[in-house]
Amino acid sequence: MTDLKPLEQKTALVTGASSGIGRAIAMELADAGAHVFLSGRTAGPMEEAKKEIEERGGPASVITADLRDLSQVQGLVDSAVEA
Repeated sequence: MTDLKPLEQKTALVTGASSGIGRAIAMELADAGAHVFLSGRTAGPMEEAKKEIEERGGPASVITADLRDLSQVQGLVDSAVEA
């Protein structure tokens, strides 16, 4: 039997998740069962991706962060670890 959700009970942190490759990666990780933390500088598109993931039955969180700011990077990691 194939494991349909190999990343269930795992956490994935995806930067650049508001569009393009980052968003596509987030969707694939969600489909594999991971709780996906979507991170980027633009909240609107990430909220749309979160909604889509949740409609598919997966958990997702949005954290707006600018990775050029080290304190925001640390906050992003801390939030994902706490989950």
